[in-house]
Amino acid sequence: MRVYRFEGDFGSQNIWQVQSEIEALLDEGVTKLVLNVGRMTFINSSALGFLIKVWKDVTPKGGTVVFSEPTDFMTRTLSVLGLDTVFKVYPDDDTALAALED
Repeated sequence: MRVYRFEGDFGSQNIWQVQSEIEALLDEGVTKLVLNVGRMTFINSSALGFLIKVWKDVTPKGGTVVFSEPTDFMTRTLSVLGLDTVFKVYPDDDTALAALED
């Protein structure tokens, strides 16, 4: 179980770096991941697709991907795309981590 914190945009400028960092966590055996998006200012469709792929990869292993500290932008993005039914969203890291322990 880990928390990954985003800073700024998650898109074409840094998608490969973020993918590499998250994939390294998965390679370590992490299957429960909290994505702290409190400082995320933008996410593009490729980046969202990657996060959906991560969720699909960990779910069969009993894991999940959740979001914490969502900004208004991220809350709207998830809602408009219907992803709020896929990803659970928590107000902070502690609440998200506690939920993943159950």
